[in-house]
Amino acid sequence: MQKTTKRINGLDFLKFIAALMITNYHFRPLYEGHNIGFATFGVHGNALFFFVSGFFLYNIFSKNQSQNTSFIPFSIWYKNKINRLWPSIIVWPIIASLIYNKEINWQDFLIGGGYWFIRCFLISFPIIYFIMKYYSNYLYYFLIASILLTFLLVISHNKVTGSIYHNNLFHYFCYFSTMLFGVIVGVNKDTIKNKSLIKDLLLLIISFVTYFIIMHFGKDKMNAWYYIQLLDIVPLILFLYYAYKVSCYKWCDKVASTKIWYVIYFIASLTLEIYIVQFDIITGRFNMLYPFNTIVVFSIILFAAYCLRVCTNFFVQTMNKEKWDWKKMITI
Repeated sequence: MQKTTKRINGLDFLKFIAALMITNYHFRPLYEGHNIGFATFGVHGNALFFFVSGFFLYNIFSKNQSQNTSFIPFSIWYKNKINRLWPSIIVWPIIASLIYNKEINWQDFLIGGGYWFIRCFLISFPIIYFIMKYYSNYLYYFLIASILLTFLLVISHNKVTGSIYHNNLFHYFCYFSTMLFGVIVGVNKDTIKNKSLIKDLLLLIISFVTYFIIMHFGKDKMNAWYYIQLLDIVPLILFLYYAYKVSCYKWCDKVASTKIWYVIYFIASLTLEIYIVQFDIITGRFNMLYPFNTIVVFSIILFAAYCLRVCTNFFVQTMNKEKWDWKKMITI
């Protein structure tokens, strides 16, 4: 396993998988007339997205501590986080307005519009910073507390149709748990042993399948079976753990040395932008090409995501006092 001071290929691979899963969940219009049940994996994609983000939060702290210095001041640290998230959600509504004639409102700029995950990040970052700085020895307790809080909210509120993990209120809490778990894995990365790829892969598959088995009994139920969905947090956390373990074996570094990694890395680096642009691009216009319509639409999403990254880089460089760096502007 590589040190955190170096780029961890496994985490890039997990971001790549997250981008595919999240996009596929929103591909419902593309599966109309065939099987809309194919539009799934959104919970696991979101969980991976937040898990990797949490792991990288630990990386920031560990690199700072390795230099025997104090924690980065919160104002500077949080500003750096905002600088990664906010410019994209400012630039994209402008682009979407020009292309799709969409109306722009103040919520798009100030609170991320319909992008709940942006607000979840902005709320979660200060909490995790506080935990890491003052209570880093109690990470497991905070993880348990966040899970119990999710349970309490689900039990105390009216039942909702579909999965509780897609509900606008509950997912702020359950995905905070997956982000915090990413921090925990980052903290304990050197003690995690990889002894058997086959065993870890099997446990990954089992945890993945178990989630859907439990969801089968609880999803869309309005009786007591509804609450069985709460148990899915266990296979979801296990899925993240074994996904991380599987990605840390040598096979991932071997793939990273091949040309196909350029595609994986490109998609992984644009995960945020892919998440942002896809809602305006996903369409059933190419359904006559099924199943290749999924490739066509995802290619358009990927192109738009790259354009958003370039436009965002241009916006950020324009707002600072430094000269434009055109090479940096077009690279990811």
